[in-house]
Amino acid sequence: INALTMNGGNAATGQSADAILRADGNLSINTAGNISASGGTATASAPSATLTTADAILRGSTVNLVVGGDLDLTGGTTNITSTAGPLQSATAVASLQATTMTINVAGNVGVTGGKATAATGGNTANSSAGISSVVTLTPVIQGDLTLTGGTAVAESVAGNLAKAEATAEIHTGGDLNLRITGDVNVQGG
Repeated sequence: INALTMNGGNAATGQSADAILRADGNLSINTAGNISASGGTATASAPSATLTTADAILRGSTVNLVVGGDLDLTGGTTNITSTAGPLQSATAVASLQATTMTINVAGNVGVTGGKATAATGGNTANSSAGISSVVTLTPVIQGDLTLTGGTAVAESVAGNLAKAEATAEIHTGGDLNLRITGDVNVQGG
């Protein structure tokens, strides 16, 4: 394929507006151009027993990516308002997940957290972006690797802590062996 673009949608309280490419076995993608996945906007503004999600996720037991251009993962926007009440969750994550993963990128890799706001206690807002492999990960990147945290605001109330995350992360349960021709840039939000 030439390029792959995935964007989470706009989800209101208790809705899911996810974009997901999932294989219970192998997920192999070979592009001439870029791959980008961006979380959407998830807003919880009323009480709900259902998670509010606008995620962009590539997931497989085994993931093999050959990217002729850049690979970009960007967290979206989560907003839990003060009218939502306690114990609400909203996510707008962008992630690449596998048990076993190979990544070969001709260009740059960017992983950028979004904007997460939990405006009342007991709530969790997550607008993170990440690459996660259960076993050893050895990405081959011909350009730069840039990890940039987003913006997270958690407004706790007495007796109820709020949690907001907008991280940018590469995580593996085994070894992380970076093979990068360019620079590595890591910056908090």
